[in-house]
Amino acid sequence: MRNSSPTSANHLVRAAGVAVLLASLTVITGLWLPQSTPAEEGAIAAAVPDGIDMSLVDKTWVVQLAPPGGLEAFESNMGWTQLVARGDIRGAVKQLSVEGGPGAARAHADAASMYKQAALLSAQSVVETYGETPKDSDPDGVAHLLTVSYAILGQPDQAITWSAKLGTGDQSTADWHDPWRQWLANGASWPPELDALPVELPDRSATAWPVPPMHPDYVLTDAVSSGIEVNDPSWLVALALWHDWQARRYASDRVIDLYSARYRLPAEGPVLAEGDLPQSFLFGGELLMSEDARFVVALLGPLGGGSVDVYSQTSLLAGMARASRTDGVVDAEKATDLAAQLRSVMLRTQRDRAGGTLSGSHRMFADLAELSVLRTLALVAEVEGQHETSGILRIGAQDRGSALHAAHPAFILSFATWDADNRYTIRPLERLDHLISRYPELAGSRWALEALALRVVGDKS
Repeated sequence: MRNSSPTSANHLVRAAGVAVLLASLTVITGLWLPQSTPAEEGAIAAAVPDGIDMSLVDKTWVVQLAPPGGLEAFESNMGWTQLVARGDIRGAVKQLSVEGGPGAARAHADAASMYKQAALLSAQSVVETYGETPKDSDPDGVAHLLTVSYAILGQPDQAITWSAKLGTGDQSTADWHDPWRQWLANGASWPPELDALPVELPDRSATAWPVPPMHPDYVLTDAVSSGIEVNDPSWLVALALWHDWQARRYASDRVIDLYSARYRLPAEGPVLAEGDLPQSFLFGGELLMSEDARFVVALLGPLGGGSVDVYSQTSLLAGMARASRTDGVVDAEKATDLAAQLRSVMLRTQRDRAGGTLSGSHRMFADLAELSVLRTLALVAEVEGQHETSGILRIGAQDRGSALHAAHPAFILSFATWDADNRYTIRPLERLDHLISRYPELAGSRWALEALALRVVGDKS
């Protein structure tokens, strides 16, 4: 075999790098042009359903970015490929933070949402295990875990009650508990000050992706086993706060609050912000237009389900929610059909805006639009008390969102929390394991879900 010279070897390395770059860019720029199937062509050619307002479709990021050159603003930094095409938040933070600005804010905001939902999953699992179904053999230290969990869930009175129950002899959690005890004593106004935790928290001036230790923080001794290895949920809260702070370095509080409203912790309370979101906070995300952000904020605020009618003429997602109703409530079957129909409408509209060419990126963006409807209508159903309908739509979104570009970590974790609240554990453990393979630090929420799984099995035996 002929040996390559250093020059030719370097050339091969550069060529390989260019090949990887081009392969990544094809996902975003739509250089891959597969042929449409007859079934897809038929769906695209179908008439627009009455429940879809084309004047609102035209305002979505999906359609706005469809013309040739529409993605130029997002092609200059590979971080957008990591975030939108690969669903890799860590890679996006690394790439987009180099330039700063809206891209860095968006990536950090997504990371903060992911950790908030991981903390919420841990909190709900702890409450279901040790709060709702306590046992005499539970270790004294669970009082600390319940304190933190109720604090995350926005129930400070319960947190104060459990904090008072923590025995002075329990030294394993004492240092972890002191910051929360102090926070409760000072009025429990979010966020808590966690700098005094007995671990080295990421410095705010740091730019590297912070990763907590991958070992248990302490062991709680109970009456029936050798002990419970615990990853304290305070870690997940600290990571969420770090990324949230970073996001607010690069964008205004108003923008971050609008964008992140769906995945806030209960302890943070409702968002009050209004206004528009820049394209960098819409591209590839669950909000299709700025008005959708205002609708979600209203949905999670005092207006609740009434926001559907208020925003149905200006927000595409609110309009879809209204069109999905039967007898005044969200109909899961109708909602699923409308979401699929919107995907076809998006494909046709993108093709028309692109001069008659349908690309791989167009399909990816249409997929994301369909998922946006399913996830948002699941939220509408939950807010309006339709728990079963919400579950059906969440499952539908999960089933359709298995591809990397559609695997939204915050949504996956929020669905796992919904399952934990219903004492389902097999499905969320499987989903969590997939996420942990990409984000090992999320193992911090697995121990709580495992504890709930053991409690559920024990209750059935």
